[in-house]
Amino acid sequence: MDRLYHGCELRFVASQIITVLLLLGCSGCEQPTESKWDSPFEVVWSTDDYTLLGTSQRSSPLAIRGDWVFMSRGTDVELREQKSGSLVWRKEVAVGTNIQSNIFLADDQRVYSTHVSTVQAYYITDGEVAWVRNFPDDVGTFKSDEIALHEGLLFVGGYHTLYCLDAKTGEDVWQHDVGDSSAVNDLAVYDDILYASIGGLSPLGIRSFDMYTGDTIRTYILNNGIGKPVMAPLFKDNNMYVASSWAKPFGVESIDLNTGNRNWLDTWENNEFIADHGLIIDNIFVVSMAWDAIGGWNINDGERLWVTFPTQNYDWSRIQAQDGLIYYAHGYQLHVIEPSSGRIIHSTFGPDGESIRKFTVTDKYIFVNASPRNFCLTLFDSSWSDD
Repeated sequence: MDRLYHGCELRFVASQIITVLLLLGCSGCEQPTESKWDSPFEVVWSTDDYTLLGTSQRSSPLAIRGDWVFMSRGTDVELREQKSGSLVWRKEVAVGTNIQSNIFLADDQRVYSTHVSTVQAYYITDGEVAWVRNFPDDVGTFKSDEIALHEGLLFVGGYHTLYCLDAKTGEDVWQHDVGDSSAVNDLAVYDDILYASIGGLSPLGIRSFDMYTGDTIRTYILNNGIGKPVMAPLFKDNNMYVASSWAKPFGVESIDLNTGNRNWLDTWENNEFIADHGLIIDNIFVVSMAWDAIGGWNINDGERLWVTFPTQNYDWSRIQAQDGLIYYAHGYQLHVIEPSSGRIIHSTFGPDGESIRKFTVTDKYIFVNASPRNFCLTLFDSSWSDD
């Protein structure tokens, strides 16, 4: 199963080459779909076609209060009703490119996103912009997961600076310099403490902060000092779980937050991966291992349970779970994976062959950012068999 992964950063740059897809779409809005798609999913609704310009479609849809879903649509963002797909509002993000944030966040009034060098807030009711903050020193940084929201505070990670903003106004609450040789790669809040994955030329590990002052609480060194964390750490029972990226050996580990000591570390000597997202399901720590793998570890002892290679392509999504199953988009397909074994139960493109890029699973629906259209699916039908 061991495989060599050389030149990850070069391939990452190559994967971001601007792609222009000129797609002719219909003029309608949502389309109730009667598809003959032979699949364990049913199409609830789909949208009209859109043009994808710029880099790849990054954004996972955001389900809001069980009523709406906030989605990226090429150069636009829009709000739709979850059940019917009816368009509530649509706003242009920027001419010539799709929105760059991997994730969106929301409170009772606003949706928050990042884009290239800006952070912005939209009012949920009508899509009007509540505020925009520009960070010219961080151009190109705000295109991934470096954003977290907690109790009216919006945390954003730049190249060398961690920002805390007032979510209502976008004004600074505090700033923290992490050092010129490193960058803030992802953020998480646990037990009212902010955790930042900090890596770069100097991999600084995970650093915890007082949310309200920005004071450093503790630094956790990963993978014996060589681990560059890209993913937000996960937490359970006061233990932290994280994997490192772009380094050999590849390391997955657990740390006791009470003592700061490591519980376990599993290393893979001849491999390096981009571990930029994970989740915990059934006491299994599941980690994306881009370019082309996903793996599961026992959270109690660090045993490597499985590593699965869904496709030979490099496009991948955040990992999600629902009803005891893992959902993962890889190679422009949606894969349903068994957590205990890593076995792929089913893989599919969209109902009309669409490239599935990002998605969000709720307890009722799967909202999919695809190209050349977006759509909503029912959950996986567990009675289905690919045989």
